[in-house]
Amino acid sequence: MEISETLRSVHSLKPSIVVLVEEEGSRTPRSFLSRFMESLHYFAAMFDSLDDCLPLDSSERLSIEKSHLGKEIKKVMNYEKDGTNCPRYEKMETWKGRMEGHGFAGLKLSSKSMIQAKLLLKIRTHYCPIQLEGEIHGGFRVFDRDDERAISLGWQDRCLITASAWQCV
Repeated sequence: MEISETLRSVHSLKPSIVVLVEEEGSRTPRSFLSRFMESLHYFAAMFDSLDDCLPLDSSERLSIEKSHLGKEIKKVMNYEKDGTNCPRYEKMETWKGRMEGHGFAGLKLSSKSMIQAKLLLKIRTHYCPIQLEGEIHGGFRVFDRDDERAISLGWQDRCLITASAWQCV
């Protein structure tokens, strides 16, 4: 089912809230080179973040590298010509346009959401430094986007994942 059909179906249900969590990127089936370069930057950030936060011999790290990242890399690089098996990740701005175009409005997230996200990040990143708003050193960072309508998790200067909430208008 196409994204537009899905969004129309969801909107017709008139849900109170729709939560969208999306890996940030632009890995749609275009030319191999552009897909490769975008994926290289994204997965390099993912592996760098693991390197800084989990010991090399960690079973948790091995599981993430093999079971998740390895499979994702294979899918992105080996998609079929029609693109049916290629994971499609879009940037937040693309999703914002889609959601608004299908009758949804972004909800402003509470300040408690940001506090909780930063607390969870601090709990999980005991090996690496946390980057707070405005600081330039490495590590993870949590920040709001789109006038506090989205929260993103980033690694250094790379946005990795974004969560947003939407309502029907």
